[in-house]
Amino acid sequence: MNETIDLITNKEDFENIDEYMALSDKDKDYVWQYAKDRLIDIIMQDYDLCLEACVEGALSWRKYEDEKR
Repeated sequence: MNETIDLITNKEDFENIDEYMALSDKDKDYVWQYAKDRLIDIIMQDYDLCLEACVEGALSWRKYEDEKR
C-alpha cells in the first residue's frame, strides 16, 4: 500500500504575510486564485530540499529523543 502525506492550504494561511495583509480584498482573491493554480508547482521546485530537510530533522529529532532516555 502506498502511503501519502497531504498538504492542505487555506486562504487564511497567507494572513501571516505582511505584504498580503496590505492588499485589497480584490488582490487577496487574486493571490488566492494564483495559489490554487500554482502553489503545488512552486512547492515542487524545492521539493528535494524539503525532503532533505525532513531526513535531517528526523535524524536530529531521533538523536534528541535517544538522549532523553
